[in-house]
Amino acid sequence: MRRLVYVALAMVMAICLLFPTVALSSSPVSSAIESANADAYATPQYTRLKELEGKRIGTVLGTTYDDDVQSIVPDADDFVYFSEMTEMIIALKMGRIDACCLDLPVAQIAMERNSGLAIMPQDAGLDANAVAMPKDSSLTNRVRNIVAKFVSDGTMDDLEYEWTGLPESARDTQGYESYGTKGTIVCAVDDATEPMSYRDADGELVGLEVTLAKRIAQELDMQVELVPMPFDAITTALDSNSIDMAIAGISITDERAEEYDLSPAYRSAKVVLLVRDVSNRVTNPILEFYDSLIGTFLKPEHAGMYLRGMITTLQIVVASVMLGLVVGMGMGEVSVRTLPIYHAYGIRPHGLSRGMRFTIHKAIRAVEAIVLEVPVVIVLMAAKFLVFGLRGSSGDAIAVLGLSVALAAKVSCAMREGVEAVGIDPWEAAASMGYTPRQSVSHVILPLARNHMSPAIRAAIVQTVFDSSVVGLIAVNDITRVSDLIRSRTTEALPTLLAVALTYLVMSRLLQMALDKYEERQQRRQAAKSLMR
Repeated sequence: MRRLVYVALAMVMAICLLFPTVALSSSPVSSAIESANADAYATPQYTRLKELEGKRIGTVLGTTYDDDVQSIVPDADDFVYFSEMTEMIIALKMGRIDACCLDLPVAQIAMERNSGLAIMPQDAGLDANAVAMPKDSSLTNRVRNIVAKFVSDGTMDDLEYEWTGLPESARDTQGYESYGTKGTIVCAVDDATEPMSYRDADGELVGLEVTLAKRIAQELDMQVELVPMPFDAITTALDSNSIDMAIAGISITDERAEEYDLSPAYRSAKVVLLVRDVSNRVTNPILEFYDSLIGTFLKPEHAGMYLRGMITTLQIVVASVMLGLVVGMGMGEVSVRTLPIYHAYGIRPHGLSRGMRFTIHKAIRAVEAIVLEVPVVIVLMAAKFLVFGLRGSSGDAIAVLGLSVALAAKVSCAMREGVEAVGIDPWEAAASMGYTPRQSVSHVILPLARNHMSPAIRAAIVQTVFDSSVVGLIAVNDITRVSDLIRSRTTEALPTLLAVALTYLVMSRLLQMALDKYEERQQRRQAAKSLMR
């Protein structure tokens, strides 16, 4: 063992010697200081918009940055559209695109946190952002007046300076809480675009646009409910009147002014292009990855977010498994007690007629088929929009409901198939012994079917753990969604993906071990009962 350690250390030293190295002070802290001053010596790959003709340019859905670029360079028309800024920056770093469009404050933060990126000297002009509301909303005139007031009295200038001119530690992330008395206004925001709208170390939504939403609600004497969602979901929510307004970097266009009610522009953002830095700075890829890994998860704010996400995931999984097992076993028992096998022996459980048993059995089978044959994310979305609705719905409750329904269908199906696999003989033996239908199922059939049911139920429980990885799609801050938020701040995909994969691996292994122990204990109890008989 000691020799292996020595060999590993020797290999690491050899690799560090073979690759050009960075200074020993290249720690997460020193790297942050270095990247903050990167514009002093960075060399952008492109310096003029004209150079982007024939190049692939990334832009985020919801903005009109592509029009801004084309207004200057009409031949720059190879645009790639992204739903999230993080994906776009990662694509730039990997060379899948040649440049990406951002407003200046966002681009500055992206450059500070990512070595190898630079801002092109020539900008693409200004882009105006507005508050969007459903067409003919009752709030339109009041919100328009409030935004116009904020622009004229300097409120927006103060917010712009606070969120783009001050360091993060100096920003007021807790101010302007709304405790209105005239109801609640539902506002859609982004949660991954710092400093406009993002989640802080405590997982709370903060940023310039979040503060603006709170200030508008304050002026309206209303409370505000912030709902994070991507841009394509925002347009759907506005069309369906599921939200009252959206503040998410929505650019003003004639088409949007026809579809929605828009406020006056609350800010005009300078559009810049982020490109790769081609200066001849020599770096060590191994140390860069090490810095990325350490900087991602050893920063207190990131570690805290990750821990809270893991706790949320565990709470959802435990609640879903408990509820799913209870409901699934109830459905399974009803399904078993209405099996056609009863009619074969002239038994009428609980006084049910043959037609009633047939109807109940087919209804349960239909529910199982529907739930089992659609992806769990569709079940979650159905729970979100059909059961709870968008307004005031709890993401955690929706996740538990959706996952428990999916598990219940699997458990019910496993119980029925296990009973069917037992065969006819046990039913005949139970009837000859004078057992009632309830006693036949409880004392004879289900114990014999255990060996058929247990593997399927155990697999369904473990699958629930993996299914929990998609609950972030309904605005739950689970471990997967938290990793997305951390990635949005670091634009490093691999460390967060590795951490999530490892977490789910550990969770599933521990659960499987617990289920194995439980199964062994049940088998010992069953064997002891058999010996006593």
